[in-house]
Amino acid sequence: MALGTIILPILAAVPDPTNPPALGFSTTDNVPYLIFDETSDEICYWSLRLPENYATPGTTPKVQIQWSNAASDTGNVYWGCEVSAVTPNSDTQNMTSARSYGTINNVADAGVATARLQEVELALTTANGAVAGDQVVLKFRRDASDALDTMNTDEAYLWAVSLEYTTS
Repeated sequence: MALGTIILPILAAVPDPTNPPALGFSTTDNVPYLIFDETSDEICYWSLRLPENYATPGTTPKVQIQWSNAASDTGNVYWGCEVSAVTPNSDTQNMTSARSYGTINNVADAGVATARLQEVELALTTANGAVAGDQVVLKFRRDASDALDTMNTDEAYLWAVSLEYTTS
């Protein structure tokens, strides 16, 4: 068993129709990032098929988050992720209107005064029974309205995201 990684490109994130993060670009080289507001919960989605080498059961899959704060607020950002998993030729849920998500997984990470790039690991302890070959949607958010999100004067910039898992 080894570690598998699925890169989730920032430009492949689908913004929530009601509460989307904004899209920004760095001023020096136009690298894209998502801007999560400090006062409202904003959400985006990644849709993918789990590879055949996704081990079940394996160690807990993890979402690796690389982010920075806009300025100098050192409070916590409270990131969250929910998983929807549908097994082809087996599950009967309506794919366009009745997707069900598992319990939200969360992690808090503190901003720094220098607004440098940081990385935090969000364990998907509730991956909603996902198995190899499943069609999976990751519902990713900054939960700014939660009391654990204390970085309330600064936006959070999401630079890179990946899903790491144990291979079979």
